[in-house]
Amino acid sequence: MKDTFYITSAIPYVNADPHIGTVMDPIQADVLARYHRQRQTATLLSAGTDVHGAKITEVAEGQGLEPQELTEQISERMRLLFRRLNVSFDCFVRTSDPEHKRAAREIWRRLSADIYKSSYHGWYCVGCEEHVTQEDARENDYVCPDHNRAYETIEEENYFFALSKYTQQIKDAITRDEYCIIPEKRKNEILSLLDFGLQDVSFSRPKNKLSWGVEVPDDPEHVMYVWPDALTNYLTATGFPDEGYDKWWPADMHVIGKGILRFHAAIWPGMLLAAGLPLPKQLFVHDYITFNGDKMSKSQGNFVAPSEVIDAYGTDALRYYLLHEVPSSNDGDFTWERLETVYNSDLADDLGNLVHRVGAMIDKYQNGAINPAGDPAHDIADYHQAISECRFEDGLDVVMGFVKDLNRYIEEEKPWEIAKTDGEHLGEVLSYLASNLAHAGWLLAPFLPETGQAIYNAFSGEKLQPLEGPLFPKRSTSEEYSP
Repeated sequence: MKDTFYITSAIPYVNADPHIGTVMDPIQADVLARYHRQRQTATLLSAGTDVHGAKITEVAEGQGLEPQELTEQISERMRLLFRRLNVSFDCFVRTSDPEHKRAAREIWRRLSADIYKSSYHGWYCVGCEEHVTQEDARENDYVCPDHNRAYETIEEENYFFALSKYTQQIKDAITRDEYCIIPEKRKNEILSLLDFGLQDVSFSRPKNKLSWGVEVPDDPEHVMYVWPDALTNYLTATGFPDEGYDKWWPADMHVIGKGILRFHAAIWPGMLLAAGLPLPKQLFVHDYITFNGDKMSKSQGNFVAPSEVIDAYGTDALRYYLLHEVPSSNDGDFTWERLETVYNSDLADDLGNLVHRVGAMIDKYQNGAINPAGDPAHDIADYHQAISECRFEDGLDVVMGFVKDLNRYIEEEKPWEIAKTDGEHLGEVLSYLASNLAHAGWLLAPFLPETGQAIYNAFSGEKLQPLEGPLFPKRSTSEEYSP
């Protein structure tokens, strides 16, 4: 039985630099990875970039670059951004990597019995890198609603994957939670789609139409379409097809946005079933984040860059906003005004002020000494349950509830008054505060790694380890960033 935990983040397309919605996947996946590492579980977190396709070629030509040059530049910026966000990925897969191409070709070979050549004539969206049905094209007035760009008509010979024959097996696996999709509404959404049956999907494009991609095995005139290429990155990260990849596969959790649900809940399990590989255990699907109430889009220029937020407020402030203010199973909105409010209220006032006050009192009244205390009395069952169900905002609510409790405890006990008459009781009060703050830091660390670790280090030993300055100094950037 596999005793490891493998979690994947969806790989973003590198036609442009990321917005804060792009980093939802890796941040949420990172929380789960850090949580399992805390519990001494061997954990693998994969991230990466999807670098092939017509849209990449188009953008590269517009910038006077070769596709390889463009994707290497953006992929590296993406990798550095993930590090700046403290995403603790263990491997970073670019779909142009030789190891990945080898894995993609092996998947193709294992699917060969279900791959056939046929002609495709219909609508295509370059922005989405997706074929569009006549019904969907007509419903959208033949213009992609995400990219505000007219659909193109294409006619070409492609390889197709016989996805339709796996409809019932996929439906059974999802219904029985063998491939568990959370939240429930996304499970019901894909089951409704499966009720109508799946259609076979295009698996390649002619090389004279798309040269930037992974060549089809034994047919250099075709390159792989997105499904056998990008989705296979989850296997590449395990070392597939080399011996030992099953230490990590099947994945314990895929983290994706709702826009790619069908690809991960229909096409991907169909590929795995056809290849004779185990299905992932869980698929978590989050909703979108808007900006001032409007859909965030790189292609339309309506977005906030993560670096902007980090420069103004810090990494953990951005992580807190995305994990707490954006619901795990509903759309959320980003505004600079809301960020400022949350930062000052939750992080600066509640958490930062608590850490400062307790540290100052331990330093003043006990010369930095922390007396031993019993285990914290907090019930954290709800915290564990929330993380297991990817309800990140609820997990943070548990921790911040402890923080509010400790602030109330200080106001009720008034250590500064006790210090005048009862040194022994003062020591007990301060030990209680230190112990519970250390515990809160430990629980906070998967969500806010720098902050949680700093709090734990400060209060978990026999001697206070003072912090260098306030955790979250109050600040305002609303005048600079408000529209």
